[in-house]
Amino acid sequence: MDPMERKNVYVSKTKHGEGLFAKRTIYQRSVVAYYSGLIFSPKDSQELVRNMTLEQAMDWNSCLMPMQGNGKKYEMNIPKSQWPLEKYRATLGHKANRR
Repeated sequence: MDPMERKNVYVSKTKHGEGLFAKRTIYQRSVVAYYSGLIFSPKDSQELVRNMTLEQAMDWNSCLMPMQGNGKKYEMNIPKSQWPLEKYRATLGHKANRR
């Protein structure tokens, strides 16, 4: 786990799985966690979703992070198999992003 994230947040069980919680007072515009994952073009992401069941597509969209850089659009995601903390803990932002 990243040292900054370790100082700011912790992961705990919720009725929906795992969630991200503050360890201290968080001020507006503060970075408290990072988000990383697999990066796709919107077109590639749509192709993946087209071949999914409704439940799989809803899971896919629940952690989807739209991004923009160098005049291009991207989408970052963490596959459901990597959601549990014991599987993926390089960054914790996906624990706060679930919709």
